[in-house]
Amino acid sequence: MDDLAIIGIDRLAGRRLRIGNVAWVSDESEYSRCWWRSLRDDLDDRYVRSKDSQRSIIELAAIYGRIPGLHRERVNEELLDWLESDDERLRYDALYIVGAYSIVEAIPRLRALQERLEVDSQPGAPYEWSKVNRILGNLKADG
Repeated sequence: MDDLAIIGIDRLAGRRLRIGNVAWVSDESEYSRCWWRSLRDDLDDRYVRSKDSQRSIIELAAIYGRIPGLHRERVNEELLDWLESDDERLRYDALYIVGAYSIVEAIPRLRALQERLEVDSQPGAPYEWSKVNRILGNLKADG
């Protein structure tokens, strides 16, 4: 095999998903919540080390786009949990993917996050609130 490592296997399409040199191989629990979180952490670690942290979410979103619709339910559950996280980076990743793929199941959690951010005193809270508001508006317009 070349210097690219297998990240996951899309068995339905018979393709291998590869991203850079990340060492990740999916097993029988592919597309599980645990797989998705581990994949996100691996990509984040890799790109933070290479000082290209924005690339991590671009790769993660690309992989999400290749997950067959049948298998997105468990991954979506994990994404929705990230919207409730205290970790801004997890919320950022979830917001990016929810917005990019118009995940309407996220609307109740986005509303809860919006309310939480309204009273949050962190410096980035108003900007994150604005982003959540924009995503909600787009989801409602699309739906």
